[in-house]
Amino acid sequence: MCSGLGTTQRGYEDFFDSLFIRLKESNDLQITLFKGGGPDAERERRLWNLPRQSKYAVWLGEKLGRGNREIGRGYYIEQLTFFFALLPHLIIQRPQIVYVSDKDLCGFLSRWKRLTKQSFSLLFRNGGQYPPPYIGFDYVQQVTKPFYQRALNADCSPDQQIFLPEGFDLEQVFRQLSKEEKKVLQRRLSLPTDRPVVLCVSAVNCSSKRVDYVVREISRLPSPQPFLQVLGQFDKETPAILKLAESNLTPGNYAFGSTSVDELKKYYSVADLFVLASFREGFGRVMVEALAAGLPCLAHDYDIPKYVLAEHGYYADFRQPGALAKLIIHTLEQTHPPQISRERHAAVYQRFSWDVLLSKYIETIQKCAAEE
Repeated sequence: MCSGLGTTQRGYEDFFDSLFIRLKESNDLQITLFKGGGPDAERERRLWNLPRQSKYAVWLGEKLGRGNREIGRGYYIEQLTFFFALLPHLIIQRPQIVYVSDKDLCGFLSRWKRLTKQSFSLLFRNGGQYPPPYIGFDYVQQVTKPFYQRALNADCSPDQQIFLPEGFDLEQVFRQLSKEEKKVLQRRLSLPTDRPVVLCVSAVNCSSKRVDYVVREISRLPSPQPFLQVLGQFDKETPAILKLAESNLTPGNYAFGSTSVDELKKYYSVADLFVLASFREGFGRVMVEALAAGLPCLAHDYDIPKYVLAEHGYYADFRQPGALAKLIIHTLEQTHPPQISRERHAAVYQRFSWDVLLSKYIETIQKCAAEE
């Protein structure tokens, strides 16, 4: 279940949507997807809730003082109202296992289970880098090795912790566009063909994704500067970033917007390098997507990007002014032959594709359900 699925586009929602499509085809599981938006469909149920962006959810969250200010008070209310709508289904269907990523929702489910003595296993997917302890959760899926190790170091039970990476829709065979194909698609996407394109895919904010840092670093580069394309969900911090770009970047040499998953793949295929400036990621799905497209990926130097990108990443201390600008110059000066792009794609395919991981997810779900 995922309270934001159907109304919000984040890693949580993309992951559960992608996984459900594959699990419902399995004869080994009988599953239902509970989501916060979109139409009902076969084995999919939309539950009433107050979406996190709604004025009522935000107002109520502020009044109660609950939830995380950085993420938004409305997010807590979304999960709470989603939980109340879920209760009749828990009572009637009596599931063997409940699989969820939203931490507050998981907490509500834990207290409900304890109160009612329902016997379902509660599997929490820790996609948001929540630290231990994980009290009340039967199992915790850690999607990165660093966080799995941190949980063990904090004396969490090895029987509770499960290391299982995120899965992705990745093509088995990598295909790189020819120079002419790339130019044609760049024109179609309103991107320049006469200078490098730097792609940043993230929520357009300062507090967590640090897009303002990316804008400032691009402005440090000598002329002619690369074109900056930022794609992601806008929020209340976005206007300040747009104003910053207007003041610091050359007119016509940058663009901000949002796009569909299918269109996003086109941007990956024509960009010259990818940047993610955040200091904290639960996993960083966009890094896998960019590396699968063969792009050189630039990230802040800490354990999560190093786990995801490994030796294929380019790292620097993005706390320092000028660090990203220097790294961009260094990366663009290097040659990136097709063989290197194929190796980047192969590296993430072998580690994170559903072709490799789906059977492990089915085994994990069955094991958690059987042990309860």
